[in-house]
Formats: sequence, C-alpha cells, structure tokens
Amino acid sequence: MEFFQFGAGSNEIASSVEVLGGKGAGLVWLANEGVSVPPGFVIPTTVWAEYDQKPKSTMKAIAKALPAYLAKLEAHFGYMPLLSVRSGARVSCPGMMDTILNVGIDATNAETWVKRLGPKCFGDSFLRLVSMYGSVVAGVRKDADTLKDALDGYQAKTGAAFPDAKAQLLNSIEAVFKSWDNDRANFYRKEHGYDRAWGTAVTVQAMVFGNLNEQSGSGVLFTRNPMTGAMVVTGEWLPNAQGEDIVAGVRTPFPLNDMIAWNSQVHDELLNQVTALENLKREMLDIEFTIQDGKLYLLQVRSGKRSATAAIKIAVDMAQQGLIDAKTAVKRVSAKQFDLAQTVTLDPSWTKEAAFVGLPACNGVVTGKPVFTKEDAIACTEPCILVRHETTPEDIAGMKAARGVVTMVGGVTSHAAVVARGMDRACVVGVGQNLDAFKDIEVLSIDGETGRIWTEAVPTVGGSVNGVVTAFKNLVSETLGIVPVIFDVPAEPMDEALLYLGDKVLSDDARAIVLKTLNKVNRLYLDLIPTAEEQRYMNLVSAHNPTQRLLTWMDALLGSKAHKLVVIAKSEYTTSFTRIVPGGDLRALVLSDKEIVLEGVDIADPAIKRVLNWKKQEGGLQVVSLGALLEDSKSMISIPQALQILGGN
Repeated sequence: MEFFQFGAGSNEIASSVEVLGGKGAGLVWLANEGVSVPPGFVIPTTVWAEYDQKPKSTMKAIAKALPAYLAKLEAHFGYMPLLSVRSGARVSCPGMMDTILNVGIDATNAETWVKRLGPKCFGDSFLRLVSMYGSVVAGVRKDADTLKDALDGYQAKTGAAFPDAKAQLLNSIEAVFKSWDNDRANFYRKEHGYDRAWGTAVTVQAMVFGNLNEQSGSGVLFTRNPMTGAMVVTGEWLPNAQGEDIVAGVRTPFPLNDMIAWNSQVHDELLNQVTALENLKREMLDIEFTIQDGKLYLLQVRSGKRSATAAIKIAVDMAQQGLIDAKTAVKRVSAKQFDLAQTVTLDPSWTKEAAFVGLPACNGVVTGKPVFTKEDAIACTEPCILVRHETTPEDIAGMKAARGVVTMVGGVTSHAAVVARGMDRACVVGVGQNLDAFKDIEVLSIDGETGRIWTEAVPTVGGSVNGVVTAFKNLVSETLGIVPVIFDVPAEPMDEALLYLGDKVLSDDARAIVLKTLNKVNRLYLDLIPTAEEQRYMNLVSAHNPTQRLLTWMDALLGSKAHKLVVIAKSEYTTSFTRIVPGGDLRALVLSDKEIVLEGVDIADPAIKRVLNWKKQEGGLQVVSLGALLEDSKSMISIPQALQILGGN
C-alpha cells in the first residue's frame, strides 16, 4: 500500500484532487513550490475505496504500511512529532467530516512533551486530543473543562484507559474514513450533488503549535474578500491559539491587519506568500496558517468559497488583470450565482439605528422569526433566522432551512460564515451578546453586508442592476463572439460551438439534435430564442440565467455530459401572447393565434394535451420562457412543460 509524502525534502509528483483530496493535493503543491509546510503524508481516496469494501483487511494493510512513513518523519525531526489527522475530499466540505489534532500523546511520552511544549501548551494540547479523539472515535461528549475530567470521562464511557500513540493514529484514520458517511456529510453531499463514491483521503501531518507561546498564533485568510470580491487579502487570526479555535468559531478572532502591531515581519511574509500563490493558481484561495515561535507555516490551500457577488467580481477582475481569459471567467460563475448576485439590498432611505451589530459574513437582507435550534428552523412554517451562540456542523440542516444565520461569537472565517457563504445565506457573526438578548424578539432583520441587525422588518430594494453584473455581461458577450455557430449536428468533433436551432426548437427531434451534438462538441452553447418580453433580462444573463433550469432535465438524461451544455438566447419574438392559468377557459387556448404562456398548468391533463397537439399541428404553437423567474416576467412556463412540448410528450 502506497501513500503520498510531502515536505521534509520529499518531492512528490503532484497528483489530482480526485486521488489526494483537495487538502492533500494542496499540501503537495505547496511543498513542491518551496512553501514552508509541516511534513506529512496523504492516504489517498483509493484506500478509502478499499476500506469501503473490506474495512478490516484495509486497516491491517494501513497498519503495516504506516511505520515506514512515520520513520521518515521521525528522522526529519529527530523525534516522533505529534500528528494531525484530517479528512480531505476532492471538494471542500467545511466542517462536515472529522479532524483529530495532537495525536500521539500517551503515558509513555507525556513528560517529554511537557518539557518540549511547556506545561500550558501541553495541557491545552492533550485536552484537545482527548476531547476530539473521545468524541470522534468513542462518542464521548466534548464537555470536559480539564484534562483530568476529559480522561475520566473517556474511561467511564469506554471502560478503558486512553490508548497509546499507535492505537490513536490507526483509530483516528479509520474515524476519518467513517466520517465520510456521517449525517452531516451525507446531507452536505446531497445538497451539493456530490457523489458518495468519491470518498475521502486522509492527511496525516506533523503538528505545529500556534498555542506554544505569545510569539505563536493561528489564522485563516482569503486572498480576496470572499463576500465582496474586493482585491484585498482578508482574514483573521488569534495569538497563542490553535487554528481550530478560529475555524470552529469558539473565539472571536482579530482582523488580519492587527497582526502588524504584533509581528510586522511575519505579517508581510504571509501577505507576500499568499499573493504569489494566488498568481500561480490564478484563483482566489482559502489558506490556513500557523505561526510557531515566530516561524510561519501554511497548513492548507484550497479554492475559497465566496458569495455570488464575489464570484462574479473575482472572475471579472482576474480577467481584467490577465490572470485568466474571458472564457475561463465565464465558466467560473454558475447560473445560481448570477441569479443570487441580483438579490435585494437594504433600502437606502432606511436610516434607523440597528439594535445589534456584528461582523458581516455573507451578503443579503432577510427578515424572519428568530429560532434557536436546528430542529426549530427545520420545523418552522414561516421565514426564520437561526440564532446560535456558534454553529457546528450539526447545524447545517437548520442553516439550510433558515433564511439567515446569526452567531454570538466567531469571525468571518468561522464555520457559520463559511457554510453560509456556500449556501448564500445572509449571515452576521460575532455579535458579542448573550443568546438571552434575542429570546423575546418576535421579528429579526439582518443585513449580511454591514453586520447590522434590527428587531423589526426593514424595507428593501431590488438588486438586479449593478456594475459587476454589467461587466460580467460584457465578458459573456466577448466569449460568445468567438464561438463558431452551427445549425445542425456537426459532421466532425468540435471543441465548442453555438447551436442555433431556429424553428427546429419546436420540432420533435429538437432533443435528439442536442444529444447528438453534445457527443461531438466539448462545450455547447444552445440557442433557445426567448420572447421579446424576456429579452431585457436575457441580455443581462446571457449564457447563465437558463442553465440551471434546463439542467434538471439534462442531468437526468445526460449524466456526465450535462456540464458541457450552456443555454443561451439570441433572437426576438413578438411580445403578444395568450396566458393560460389553472382552471382557465380552454377556449382561449383553442382560439389563440398568439404565443401561448402556460402558468402552473398541468400539461399531462388530457384536455390540455389534446389542445396543445392541435395547436402544434396548426403550426401556431410557440414555446416561450424556459423557466423565467423574475417577478415582473409574465412568462412562467416550467422546464418540464417546455421540454414535454418540444418532445411531443
């Protein structure tokens, strides 16, 4: 069984995130770039796949392979370091799987580690190990305040003393493998459409200690502002702390700029390193770092989660900087992100002072009933806002159910902030109040852009027009201007093309043309021809707005080919139409010589189906608005309706 090493003089050939996971691939890349990272090794996802089928024999094989890799770490340091054991899927799943820190302290080496770390750091590190290991491996509650209480609680729960270093490591690795199937991870995968078969890698890495002394610390940063997309390194840090304190949100950290007064040399080194890394990756990065006794280490690099507005601005800015081309910029923004970037904002005329102010963590203005548990958020039948002291991965379903999230502690890199941005939930963190201050409030409004909170509903205005959207529209136009146009299935394979169906969009073989073309073209832009009523906003959204509407069908039909399709609109129709609603008079449908718009109508109804077939035979049937969602649009035909009509079903 083979693992992948990084650091300690190794020069591992970089492998893909599919094999090493995002965390492992990032560490191998950092080490190869000469960045100071604590050395370690990655147990790849291929081993998880073996474990998934034969757990006992796989763990025996891991136990047999480990000594050789641990010996290399021991040779590098002159002693066996303590280890972190972390999950690492190919995509970021923040907080969904398990991590165990400081693995390796046991009865045989405790005195040595007291001398090496000092009594305070040792006590803190051992308590974290017992609490994390006990919780993840043995199901012990993480509520002990002292090391003695934690050890006693472990023994009471398990009937055994805390295990030795070898057992700790093996059990931690297996626990990380198992965490790929915990409730949090399953929910997150389902929410984002991730495949369970991907599995997770396990990264085993030498510990560095941000809690060693006052010249130590830990932090998390983004190479650009993850909320606005501004070209400024944005992050947080805590002196004399381990990174888990920041990521978990258990303490409210300081802004990154405060590090200048603490150690300006380390601050400047950090900014220079991360800026250079962004230029190499050509992507906004999320980076975890630790300073141990004045020396800087990077512990993780990955593509940073960002709000919808930030996604568009970063894509536009990087294209303008020459870091990426226009085509790449367009592909980095999803249909959902483009829609969300046009969400409402606070009415500028609203000037009432906020009742509370926290740290802005994800844009959006929302109003709802405050609820205080994930269960209440899920059960709530009206718009609600989840209010917590801090969020944990256990709260993810509640965060999904709520319109917004508020936490009393934590910063803009805390669990609440990162997950809220991934879900595009308005979020305010680090309010600095006791939860009791919110208990008697009936209505709560939050502004995730400014961090302000009111105890009443607030007025909002639409956010559909802004400079970022306009700039992105221009990028889309620039991209489409160089795409070759085809009118039928191409005879030879092509890299990309714009398929103009014209009146073929109404024919029975429209789907077949699309499917056959997708087999020949790596990237297909499909022209669906909107109505003039929709042309105003279709010009804005261009390639992006209809994509997700159509992918519902495409995913089911095409599987792995669905990502190759981008839906666009190009031409104009007349603006006149006949609107049919549930319970409406079918005579209007029969007699109409205009475009027909079906709003919420069941086209499986035999009467509706028969009339539609008559209209199709007459040649007077036009399909309009594949899933338009703007409130002021009158064209409300759904994707299933349109595709059934197109296919004659």
